[in-house]
Amino acid sequence: APNAREVRVIGSFNQWNERKASTLHKENNGYWSGNVAKAKPGDEYKYLIITQDNRRLRRNDPYARAVTHSAGNSIIYDPNAF
Repeated sequence: APNAREVRVIGSFNQWNERKASTLHKENNGYWSGNVAKAKPGDEYKYLIITQDNRRLRRNDPYARAVTHSAGNSIIYDPNAF
């Protein structure tokens, strides 16, 4: 999200509450990063992208290893669970 004003993470770990969303930090090349302390494998989540004109967009993680379905939510995946 290179043109986003802010990116946050919402999900089952914070009851999808935008006020409890974890704020990510902007990096280079449009990437954002952060640590969501309460998130654990199996939790569902989405990015809350806040645009320059303050629109709020909920989007799936383009790098998610698992999703509920194409229009659903991203899922935190633990590759060591096998």
